[in-house]
Amino acid sequence: MILEVLLDIHEKGFIHSDLKSGNILLFPPQHGTSLSTLKIIDFRLAKQLGVKDTRFGFRGIKYYMSHGSIFEEVSGALDIWSLGCIEVQMITGRLPWDTCDRDELRDKLLRGESPNILKDMSKLGKSFLKECFAIDPNKK
Repeated sequence: MILEVLLDIHEKGFIHSDLKSGNILLFPPQHGTSLSTLKIIDFRLAKQLGVKDTRFGFRGIKYYMSHGSIFEEVSGALDIWSLGCIEVQMITGRLPWDTCDRDELRDKLLRGESPNILKDMSKLGKSFLKECFAIDPNKK
């Protein structure tokens, strides 16, 4: 569901750019439906695709931040990376990175590292996370 919502936002020409577990709300089914409702909130930092944004950079390093955001690359890949971090957190119950130090996290991102993918995950799960954490999502 989250991916579908993100793709819809991206198709409209925007990225959320601050996607994290705290910005995703899940509401129970209502009015006789069997499906829950998912909402992504807090669009204060949303950006238009294709516009260079100098507000990124080292000062804003966060747990869900991607490699591309350090280099001010505004693309849908930023949100997809964050989605991967959220998935890691949902599976492990822990934040996606093994550090709380901002500089260490920045260095990991600059080295092209991504959050650890669990060895005992399904092939499909591993494949999904590898796609989320692609440094250059346009390369195959």
